[in-house]
Amino acid sequence: MVGAQKKDKVKHEEVKLKGIGYDGRKDKHTRAMVPDSFGKMRMRMVQEEHVSVSEEPSGRYLAHFVPEAPIHPEKPALKAAQALHDVLEEYDSLHSLQILQGDSTNSNTGWRGGTHAHLEKLLKRKLFWAICNLHTNELPLRHLIEIIDGATSSDTGFMGPV
Repeated sequence: MVGAQKKDKVKHEEVKLKGIGYDGRKDKHTRAMVPDSFGKMRMRMVQEEHVSVSEEPSGRYLAHFVPEAPIHPEKPALKAAQALHDVLEEYDSLHSLQILQGDSTNSNTGWRGGTHAHLEKLLKRKLFWAICNLHTNELPLRHLIEIIDGATSSDTGFMGPV
């Protein structure tokens, strides 16, 4: 896989990125050695965020990363922005990037503390924020369905007439 990534990077070396999209998910299935209360190392399930980055508008995969753990008072969004900055640096696209695509969560789009705002500060310029319309429309539609049909009885079934 590393060979394929190097080959793909060489193929697109002269092309500067105009837009990138990123999406993360919290993975609860990662195993890690964690010290217990007595200091003995034990295998535990830990929760990690995994973020994938793609070129936009083509959707070509660029990279993935696990953001570093923030040290108080740092925010997780700052660490994600720093990792995105590293990806842009790797592809020599710090000055060509114009569009930043992501979900509409507050951790991404918060005007002071979101990943988008932190990346703009790192780049020292504004970017066009392309926010996912699917996520933007999801909550109002969900609330409308709950009003009309009632709340779900479980994550796999429904109650009330449809």
